[in-house]
Amino acid sequence: MMKLRIFPRMEGGVVALFVLSILQFVTYFVYSHALNGLKEEIFEGLQRTTMVLRTLLDTEAHQQLTDRSQESTLLYQDQITPLKAAQASDSTLEFVYTMVQRDTTIYFILDPTDSTELDDTGAGLKSHIMDPYPGASFEVKECFRTQEITITEEVYEDQWGQHISCFVPILHNSEMVGVLGVDISAKTYQERLEPIKNAYRRTAITIFCIAYIAGLIMWFLRRFQHSLIKKVLAFTPEP
Repeated sequence: MMKLRIFPRMEGGVVALFVLSILQFVTYFVYSHALNGLKEEIFEGLQRTTMVLRTLLDTEAHQQLTDRSQESTLLYQDQITPLKAAQASDSTLEFVYTMVQRDTTIYFILDPTDSTELDDTGAGLKSHIMDPYPGASFEVKECFRTQEITITEEVYEDQWGQHISCFVPILHNSEMVGVLGVDISAKTYQERLEPIKNAYRRTAITIFCIAYIAGLIMWFLRRFQHSLIKKVLAFTPEP
């Protein structure tokens, strides 16, 4: 009797794996492009916000702020008030601040954070005039070095938490006199990305189910075919 070369279980597995691979590849391709597009939208929005906030600064007055004792002066209050109003009007803005660089050290100047706000350890969140910023990110240093806008495209961590940030140079008569930074929290950033990630997870589960069903159908059909051929051959007399 002729030996049948039909393996329903293996063939079903091959079909399931093939369907899973193709659909997963296509889905991940669409997901990665959608995720990158949303990230670009977030970065562009953050950059526009930072550039708008830069227009609120009096660059000449900003250069006169050189000592913490000035925080009680009208000069300081005039500079900090518009930044405080802007931060209060947009809940997604975690921190807004300006910095200067002296030699290789970066110092804070303006920070509208309320002096009563504390972190989880009980330390104050507000940065005062000429407080050093030893944990400045690479993008902050690049902004000072290149005098160009920089954005942290990955979440980074400093003593104030985890953020995505944009930095723009502060110019006075075409001369760089500082940097304005705007942060959104890593939590806010991830929440913006979560809908696409959830959609991808649901789609991945659906793809697995489709591949499993496709494999079962192939297994059933080949098993039925194998059984049918065996019956036909059983009733066929040998020559």
